[in-house]
Amino acid sequence: MKVFWRNSFIVGLIVCWGLFCGKPSFALEEKVFEQKNLQKITVEPALQEVILEDQVEIPVTIELENTADIAQSFLLKAVDFGTLDESGGVAFLGTGDPREYDVASWLSIPVNEILVPPASKTKLTVVITNSGKLAPGGHYGALLFENNTPNSEGQGDPRIAVRQVFSSLIYMRKVGGEVFSLSLNNFSYPKNTFFLPKTTDIRFTNDGNTHVVPRGSIRVTDPLGRTVERAILNQESALVLPKATRVFQEDFSSLGLAWLPGRYTVLLEYRYDGKESYEKKIEKYWHIPLWSIGVITGLVGTVFVVRSRRFAWKNLKKTFGKKQK
Repeated sequence: MKVFWRNSFIVGLIVCWGLFCGKPSFALEEKVFEQKNLQKITVEPALQEVILEDQVEIPVTIELENTADIAQSFLLKAVDFGTLDESGGVAFLGTGDPREYDVASWLSIPVNEILVPPASKTKLTVVITNSGKLAPGGHYGALLFENNTPNSEGQGDPRIAVRQVFSSLIYMRKVGGEVFSLSLNNFSYPKNTFFLPKTTDIRFTNDGNTHVVPRGSIRVTDPLGRTVERAILNQESALVLPKATRVFQEDFSSLGLAWLPGRYTVLLEYRYDGKESYEKKIEKYWHIPLWSIGVITGLVGTVFVVRSRRFAWKNLKKTFGKKQK
């Protein structure tokens, strides 16, 4: 028994020393993970629009901010990009490897690599060249910054196993020969007889050669013409790129009580920035508010009860009159 208690005491001391005095491996790994997360880089602006008229060249400035306590190195590349899907996500054009994307020939970068000192900002100026081969309309490029920071031993391998790639997008429009286009593909919303729609999906296609910004609104009016709901189209000023389709989902805001049953009108008005007139899409559907059904049922029941009582009272008077005779 004494041996048991002695061994238990020794084991307890070892466990306490490990918990309070030792440095377990998971704690060290967590500390390293926190240090890696502190090595941040910010690229501004993330997106900018440039209009190219008769200029031969236009300089564009991008700023990199390094908030880490070490200098960070980045490999630079200018690439083309397009729309990834109908949500408007960006896809760089190429095979998938950042070092093999299609090069944006209209973008010139002065260096292939840039070093950003710790806790500081560095500016990079690239040049948009207006060559004779550059067609009018929209051109879309991105500057890719691939983290190439050496490890702590000064070797050529990157400091982290997965190389981070940051980007700054450039929407460039060459004036003269632009084709602006915005066509409505689909306009949908929940059609429920008893409830007004809360959201709506609008799908646009751009068949032109330059990007456009859709604008407009969606209004729901009752049979008297009063607006009971409204949604604003594209408050974020998102773009639809050429030869691309994009879906906009908007939320309705209530502007009045939809108390009247009947045919309700849903009106979509849309255009793109720069166009004066609006295109319209009108739909109608039946809407019967639930509470109005209750009111109508109550009124019908009240009328039925009143008429029943009157009929019963008349019969009672007739019966009473006959008995008196």
